Amino acid sequence: MLKSGRHMYVSFMCQRAIEKLAKALHVLYLDKEAPKTHNIVTVMNLVFEGTTDDGIKNSIGKYKEYKSFMVELLTYYISERYVEYKSKINQTLNQQVCNEIISKTKEVFTWLQSLKNF
Repeated sequence: MLKSGRHMYVSFMCQRAIEKLAKALHVLYLDKEAPKTHNIVTVMNLVFEGTTDDGIKNSIGKYKEYKSFMVELLTYYISERYVEYKSKINQTLNQQVCNEIISKTKEVFTWLQSLKNF
């Protein structure tokens, strides 16, 4: 998608990947279905508030570091779903920006995956 210039789709898929992993952590640590939301911050807040696991609680600093990126990812989900925002957001995306989004997504994804070890 990146090579073909479908920048909105690239950013949208990055959001979806992080969202799905956040919801998996919700199920893992809270033993219940994740809320029906696409807001990664909402889901992660529930994980941090609801778990008694010290490993998860100790990683709150890393979460705070990534929180603004998670909020940014939500804008890409919204813009893909709501046409009126799509052209505005699409104007901010290009190959370089998408490469940065992909790189940060990989970093956050790796960190989220590490949380399953606690």
